[in-house]
Amino acid sequence: MVDLMERGNVPRSINRKLSCLKSFFKYLRKQGDITTNPMLKVIPPKTGKRLPVFVPEKAMSLLFDQVEFGEGHAGLRNRLVMEVLYCTGVRKSELIGLKTADVDFSSNNIKVYGKGGKERLIPVARHLAELMARYIGLRRAVFPGTDFPNLILTDKGKPLSAGFVYKLVNRYLSIVTTVEKRSPTCFGTVLLHICQMEGPT
Repeated sequence: MVDLMERGNVPRSINRKLSCLKSFFKYLRKQGDITTNPMLKVIPPKTGKRLPVFVPEKAMSLLFDQVEFGEGHAGLRNRLVMEVLYCTGVRKSELIGLKTADVDFSSNNIKVYGKGGKERLIPVARHLAELMARYIGLRRAVFPGTDFPNLILTDKGKPLSAGFVYKLVNRYLSIVTTVEKRSPTCFGTVLLHICQMEGPT
């Protein structure tokens, strides 16, 4: 470990090597070749936390103010996906699982179910609530009699998939930003960044 550190190896790289050794000695002990695992006493080096990647607020303003999302169901749907992720900070899975019944237009909030099935209410801006109402009206006209309870649907009237959301987000973010990681997680991070810059409201 000391030799690796002196040669400039980062802690993350060293820990991968230590993990291999731990597995190797665990296997030897299981086979009966050794009686103790010497790696149990080895303390791995601490790895620093990676800085979160977020999309600049100016880039998001550019996206919603100047980028054309297109007409019809697909265009309105794509804008809604981006707006919900950006304005609420919900996770990708929470967006996919969002039901029409989870939207409360009287109180302007949405109900989402996070990890472990934990329920929470998220307030939404008036313009987002209006966008949701417009989409629901258009969706009912385009897919009459659709039984899916999900709020947002694909072009075929099916529930969204994780891959669909990821590709959609990546496509639109690539228009306004050069950050390497262009995924739904960027939205929650940019909201946290804005809150830290502006303080509580």
